[in-house]
Amino acid sequence: MKATDSIVTAGSDRLGFSLRVPSATALGAVFLVVNLVFAGGVRAGLSGSSVLPFKGNSSPWNYQTATGCSKAGVVVPAFFNLSSGVGGFRDNASASSCRSSPSTNGSAAEGGFKATIDIPYHPGSFRVFVNFSESMFGNVRLSPGNCTLVSGFSYCIWVAAVYLHFHGFIVDLTTGKRVSTGTHYFGVGRFDSNTTVCSPACSSVLYGKAGPVATLGAFSWSFSLISKMQKSDSYALRLFVSGGALVYLYSYNHVVSGTTGAASIDFGAMGHGLTLKSIVES
Repeated sequence: MKATDSIVTAGSDRLGFSLRVPSATALGAVFLVVNLVFAGGVRAGLSGSSVLPFKGNSSPWNYQTATGCSKAGVVVPAFFNLSSGVGGFRDNASASSCRSSPSTNGSAAEGGFKATIDIPYHPGSFRVFVNFSESMFGNVRLSPGNCTLVSGFSYCIWVAAVYLHFHGFIVDLTTGKRVSTGTHYFGVGRFDSNTTVCSPACSSVLYGKAGPVATLGAFSWSFSLISKMQKSDSYALRLFVSGGALVYLYSYNHVVSGTTGAASIDFGAMGHGLTLKSIVES
């Protein structure tokens, strides 16, 4: 069994590695599993800034689906409050093998938001520092059970996962163009999977690791602008946040019994979530 708990990236502008997990397209879920640890802290001593309450707009979204013997729940719908700078969501998913749905049992619950936060005009050459904190707790559980061959080529695929991902950049709202030299990313997650293939001899591959996952920190993203701001244009931080829980149990030409999976993510309750503290030009 190969366990992948986390992948660490230091610095900014994606200096490091990322791990992309194949999506369960039947569930409409795409999950990115990365654990990034950023260097640096909150910046101060600044010549211009956007502080609470922020100006701009936000567009939250939620998604859930369940097939067969499974359940999905959007516990706390996604939100982002410009007045407080706080956003998040809370989701869970579960599934189990059953006679009424012998081949496909899966669920996914996801949420997120796109936020556009105004940045005031500032002359000359400078950098933009985005200061925020985040806290997330999730958990993944997968009990493989039995996968019994019926005939010929066959397979069983079982996956349980949680993920959290967000990225941001600076945009000129007047022209619609991205004006920062880089895009910052943050993500964390955990997954567990078990795949058995028979043709006719059977072999199994275990990947990932079940259990809890948590992240807590205060960070600062630093952006350079491609060119100086135009006084006639409007500028903003564009922030995208997404995450969710996924359980997917699928079999072909197999009889499956005793398989269960569950996943949950808390990024919007019990003190968890994202808090945008300030956007500073210096």
